[in-house]
Amino acid sequence: MKYIIPKGIGDIKENMVAIYALFDPDFPEKIRYVGKTKKNLSSRLSRHIKEAIKAKPGSNHKNDWIKSLLTKNKYPAMELLDMVPECLWEKMEKHYIKLMKTLGHKLCNLSKGGDAGNPIGYVHTDEQRKRRSGWMKNNKNANGKKSPEHIRKMILARTGIGKTVIMKSPVTMETIKKFSSMREGSKYCGHNSHATISNACHGRIKTAYGYKWEIVKKDIKVHEIS
Repeated sequence: MKYIIPKGIGDIKENMVAIYALFDPDFPEKIRYVGKTKKNLSSRLSRHIKEAIKAKPGSNHKNDWIKSLLTKNKYPAMELLDMVPECLWEKMEKHYIKLMKTLGHKLCNLSKGGDAGNPIGYVHTDEQRKRRSGWMKNNKNANGKKSPEHIRKMILARTGIGKTVIMKSPVTMETIKKFSSMREGSKYCGHNSHATISNACHGRIKTAYGYKWEIVKKDIKVHEIS
């Protein structure tokens, strides 16, 4: 078995933090864990596996999930979601955990991220359970009754469909290729998730997969480099 890590990603640059996702290599569309690291991604993945092997059954969801993969002769796969300044990692980790949960991914994360929220193994009091139960009963979204428009936006965000993007040379800024969606652009670059291209389009990172990216109108004519 070999670790599966993002292509071309090695050590993290100084004062930068990597936000990453873990998933079953056979089901890349189902994110199971979001984390952060300042070290080499391969080293972080190795530490996840060692922690799971040493952990007692039922210690936490992440370790149990990784152990279930190991019993099937598999390692968890890792994908880089974002590279952010050290001063923003807490905010961005919380953002990606919330985003993945909103999109329907069943995460093993027990806290909201950013080293905040309830710690691993936290047990709610009876009063907290009662308040949460009342909120769930009175909140329509909590009961799964989402509007058609909300569902449509969730599908578009999850698939990267609906936004035409162009790939540009980071040196000459010439348009290299046009894609009907961010997901299509990601697959062209050999990746499953469109999150990295989305971050580049919105200015969170300078480039994605070595190129500049821009969202354009569907009917705009683009001259591609042949």
